[in-house]
Amino acid sequence: MLIDSNVSKRPPLIVEVVGPAGAGKTTILSALNRHRQAIRPIYGFRRKRYIPFYAGHALLLLPFLMRRGLAGKWPAWQEINRMIRLKAMHPIVKRLLAEDGTVTVLDQGPVYTLSILAGFGSESTRDPAFIKWWEQALRAWADTLDLIVWLDAPDSVLLERIHTRDKQHCVKDKSDREAMDFLMRFRTVYKQVMDKLAAEHQGPALLCYDTSQQSLAYIVGDTLAALDMNTENGGGS
Repeated sequence: MLIDSNVSKRPPLIVEVVGPAGAGKTTILSALNRHRQAIRPIYGFRRKRYIPFYAGHALLLLPFLMRRGLAGKWPAWQEINRMIRLKAMHPIVKRLLAEDGTVTVLDQGPVYTLSILAGFGSESTRDPAFIKWWEQALRAWADTLDLIVWLDAPDSVLLERIHTRDKQHCVKDKSDREAMDFLMRFRTVYKQVMDKLAAEHQGPALLCYDTSQQSLAYIVGDTLAALDMNTENGGGS
């Protein structure tokens, strides 16, 4: 269901599928690609061809990191990795669009990375200098990302899916209460980030689905319809 009315600004060529673990992100990405070969899923930006982008942006980030280190607020290494990835994803996606113009659907893309940095970072991510850097990155992606597909389900459904699949997740070893608290925090952070993106000029449109209530066929069909509508009504990205 499309809940953002700003959907005709341009063809939706860059899409991110987001949501808590167990919501069905990988399933949706695979189904979208099966239904339309012109839709290209990208899982996590882990290909070797992206290494030069990461290396270049690591060097660009170094002066900022050195200043934070001198101020005694050096980010954790995992946070540095996410900062580099957040910046490097931008030219990678732009390059992919320039190559063939197909719809690119992201898993663990900018919305995911912005959310993890904002809601699950160390104390250094509360520093005003880091927040300013984060907000600049958010604005850049608000002008680039065309559509967010938010997937969710009740906690009981998510926890059952998480515990019955082989993929590891931090809530597997937690009590149900701890796991539900984590999922609530996760949703809250994501909502804050998506609201900030939507508030920016020409921010991305948003589709929301409950994968425990709406079928895979419905979600895929509705998402494809939104892509087609925006492509017909919009201009260039």
